[in-house]
Amino acid sequence: MIHYCKGKALHVIRVSTPCESPTYGQNCNETCECEHAAIRCDNVKGCICSEGWTGKHCQEDVDECQIPNICKDSFKICQNTNGSFLCNCVNGYMFNANGSCQDIDECITGQSGCNQICQNSDGRYACDCYFGYDLNTDRKTCIKVEETCSAHKNINCSHICVSENGKVFCSCPTGYRLSSDNKTCEDINECGDKILNRCSNNCTNTNGGYICSCPAGYQLDNDERTCIGCDAFHYGSNCTNSCSCGIGADRCDPIKGCLCKIGWNGKSCDQDIDECVSRPCTGANFTCINTMGSYVCDCVRGYRSIGGVCQDIDECIDPRLNECSQICKNNAGSYSCSCYEGFVSNGNKCHGGYQQYHI
Repeated sequence: MIHYCKGKALHVIRVSTPCESPTYGQNCNETCECEHAAIRCDNVKGCICSEGWTGKHCQEDVDECQIPNICKDSFKICQNTNGSFLCNCVNGYMFNANGSCQDIDECITGQSGCNQICQNSDGRYACDCYFGYDLNTDRKTCIKVEETCSAHKNINCSHICVSENGKVFCSCPTGYRLSSDNKTCEDINECGDKILNRCSNNCTNTNGGYICSCPAGYQLDNDERTCIGCDAFHYGSNCTNSCSCGIGADRCDPIKGCLCKIGWNGKSCDQDIDECVSRPCTGANFTCINTMGSYVCDCVRGYRSIGGVCQDIDECIDPRLNECSQICKNNAGSYSCSCYEGFVSNGNKCHGGYQQYHI
């Protein structure tokens, strides 16, 4: 539509109408091919996806489990589903009435399989035996220890006296062996025996037994012999430290904890690094703008980047860039206004002047 106004500039008004579905975009030349996860076809953006979906056609599932600490509980683990996700409890824990994960007491539920004594702890359990019994190699069942030699006055066994088929002889509990005198029990160094040492990693010998331990990033399983890796939310020695990683974390490392992405630091990776402190923008007329996790080199006011170089903007060429009513003079990074002869300047504006008369 064109309007002609006498004595005025020519004004052209263009009338536009919204795209009709399923078209969208510039000049309505794009067509929506939305899949079932789409809410609608927007006449500007195209397919608008339901929460949990992305992609041009809303055909790609969003893996929410890639978001650090999405479950907001160190005892929960994320499971991705189509268009959504689930937060399940880690092994050894279960949901309580409040929706939080609490330790499963395997000793009460009967899951432990312990023959005599069950000792529960956070996320795990251990079996033990009553006095007079030793824990078997399966770490669950108990074997009876023979009576001491106090009942047999004529034999001086250091530990166990056995009466069998009319014969009396000395024996030793698990973890010991009979020395050459057939009376004294001496400790067995299980760590030095490939058959007796059942530790998957580190072994420390003790009197009558041995203790297994794991390197950082691992913990002992319920058998107290096998090392298993930390889950996705714990790290350190015996996996005792919890990862509470922030938005700047890449992942929870089983040894170090939260590993930060470039541009972030702090124990939880929630502290933005101000890269502008190190003055990374070295070009003339550049300024550094810090952003969350990064930074941007931009030109100072009055300049714009052309080919990676900040060049002066000539505000006087484009009336939209200056407020001068009459004369505009371009300067480096700015401009200044002035008036024709006979006019008075008031800021950037010029007002009608006066006629000079000579008498």
